[in-house]
Amino acid sequence: MRDYNFLIVTTSKLEYQFIQQTFQETKSLDSRRTVCYNGSRKILLLRSDPGIFSLSYYFTKELLKNEFDLVINAGICGSFKNDLGTGEVVRVVSDRFVDIGREDGKNLFEMGLMDENEFPFIAGEINDNPGVLYEGIKRLPKVRAITVNRVTQSKENFVYFCTKYKPDIETMEGAAFFFIAALEKLNYIQVRVVSNMVGIDDRSGWEIENALSLLSKELKIILA
Repeated sequence: MRDYNFLIVTTSKLEYQFIQQTFQETKSLDSRRTVCYNGSRKILLLRSDPGIFSLSYYFTKELLKNEFDLVINAGICGSFKNDLGTGEVVRVVSDRFVDIGREDGKNLFEMGLMDENEFPFIAGEINDNPGVLYEGIKRLPKVRAITVNRVTQSKENFVYFCTKYKPDIETMEGAAFFFIAALEKLNYIQVRVVSNMVGIDDRSGWEIENALSLLSKELKIILA
């Protein structure tokens, strides 16, 4: 018997708070973990901090203690596409690391340090693995993501990433979540909501709270 039906991993206090408030029945375990109920579904909500290193630690630590039917990485993202605007909730079907490697832009695969087709990679990407595909997930738009260590700001990097990888969105953790979940042979998905367009440096133009409100409502539907 599984300890929980679902694990939701977030990476900021605001993401954590918005999702926590969506569920009526909750029990705080500590500053980073809350047990939530969605009808008969038992959910563990976990918060790391932004970035692949923090998510990797807290996510792995939780997997050593509990078992889940499905693990979910949920949070905001930036969009590369004009037709994928703020407030759009999406399902990430593939993700990849794009700025780990050499200063000239060559990644670990191009440097010959890793095989781009060695599990869990397929041509350098990692795909999601939802297991039993819930109806709510099916209706979400499917997107390709890149995971960055630094939020893309310059036009030069915007063009570079678009030309080389053709992503729809970018996050700072998604590929690390996919990497761990795939190696642990879990059922896993990544659900994101667009809070801003990539390249917009002024955070006052980001619609974070509105986006998180929409994401939280969508998660409740998906996990019904």
